[in-house]
Amino acid sequence: MNKEEQFWKQKGGEYLKPHVGGEFPEGFPVIDYLGYEIGDKNVLEVGCGDGRLCGAFSPHGYLGLDINQAIINTAGIKHPGYKFQSCSYFDIYPASDVVLLYTLLLHIADENIEQFLKNITESTKKIVIAEILGRAWRREGIPPVYNREEHEYINILKTFGFRLDKHNRFLYARYENFNMQNKSISFMFFEKWTSQC
Repeated sequence: MNKEEQFWKQKGGEYLKPHVGGEFPEGFPVIDYLGYEIGDKNVLEVGCGDGRLCGAFSPHGYLGLDINQAIINTAGIKHPGYKFQSCSYFDIYPASDVVLLYTLLLHIADENIEQFLKNITESTKKIVIAEILGRAWRREGIPPVYNREEHEYINILKTFGFRLDKHNRFLYARYENFNMQNKSISFMFFEKWTSQC
């Protein structure tokens, strides 16, 4: 188990989302947006935390995974009818129509990101990555963050046969007054490339 896995397994409950801004510090109806964009599909959310986004999806078509068993227990209590289970970062993931990676990849170290995404691509044909982009956001400390640029995700996923289909951005209200150039959360929709013969 690498140091990031160990950290999230032990202390993940303390860092599910920013500690200000309530349940949805994004400042926009993120559940409505995800429900609209993804629709009635089977969704696998990796890094689901306490399940705060599961309401965007049908309980029958959603599975939330997280490395922290205590958080998974909390998710099950808070969201009866939805399915949650614990996992490792490098598990073989169950098949789904869409994999949602919501502010998760910025917590995967550079030396592990390609293997992590390779495992994800083997279980789905569509991936949604949501995070604040830009290496200027990177920091050491607790928890460490590894924000990346858009082109880094495009290049990694291209090697596994995926292409960027759509990219939307919304101001992340929690960070509106930060002295950073990019204060938006990006939603990048990747899909498996299929060539026509």
